[in-house]
Amino acid sequence: KLRDIFNTNLDKREKNLEKMNNVCNQMESILPKIAQLETEKPGPTIGFSAHLYNMLFVNTTTALNNFTNIICNNGNHFNPATGEFTAPMDGLYATYISIQRQATKDLYFVIKKQPCMSCIHPNQCDECTVAKLFKSKEESSCCTFVIVNMNAGEKLTVIYKTYDAALYFFDVMFVCFKIS
Repeated sequence: KLRDIFNTNLDKREKNLEKMNNVCNQMESILPKIAQLETEKPGPTIGFSAHLYNMLFVNTTTALNNFTNIICNNGNHFNPATGEFTAPMDGLYATYISIQRQATKDLYFVIKKQPCMSCIHPNQCDECTVAKLFKSKEESSCCTFVIVNMNAGEKLTVIYKTYDAALYFFDVMFVCFKIS
């Protein structure tokens, strides 16, 4: 009778070991998939798209600000009042600007990355320039797309320059998003 009990317990133990082996095999097949998901897991979505319709009256060099139409602002790192995007983390960012104008004058736009430690006047420094965009009076629109490496805390802003005192109307689309 003890032998029967022993054999029954031994059978149960062998079945339990077999079940445990099955579970271990399943876990081993899942571990590479988990590791792949961990490496492919995207970070937080960071980026914005903003539109500005503006008019200028004077010969000036200044930053675009007071963006009135925010299409998206994922992460809230774009300040529409100042026109500045602040990188929340290190990485590559794609930035784009397009200009359409309704005046027959030349316009000059620059995307700047600040702070630039080597310049006194960031509006005039080429070292912090990410992209330049010149719209001649013959053109009705122009755009540029640039990939820029940014560190956490650095800012992107658009500076514009007009060459004479006049009334300008232009549409600007300013976009930036983190790509890695």
